[in-house]
Amino acid sequence: MGKSWLVDKLFGPPAFRKVHWLDFRAEPRLAALFAESLDPTVVVGNIEIKLNERIDLRHDLLFLDEIGECQLAGEGSAGLEVLPGGGKARGASSSDGEGQPFSAVQL
Repeated sequence: MGKSWLVDKLFGPPAFRKVHWLDFRAEPRLAALFAESLDPTVVVGNIEIKLNERIDLRHDLLFLDEIGECQLAGEGSAGLEVLPGGGKARGASSSDGEGQPFSAVQL
């Protein structure tokens, strides 16, 4: 079982009204959602348009899966309560120069 499965099946549904899922590895073009602005209000609006769904940040979970594939997504999620999944944090230092898994990064 991976982190994505755990979020989808165990963590998300009991704790949140809805899970909105963006997978940056499966859909690299999602990076365009962060290109216009990194303002959280603009980013969430762009995501709502893409998903054709309303996102209620008080009751919903915005799951940014494989966020390490999109540096802008990591920067644009600042100020939002989001769950980053998978990937490596670019810009997070590690001894191999490749970044750290997001689970090891203090947000």
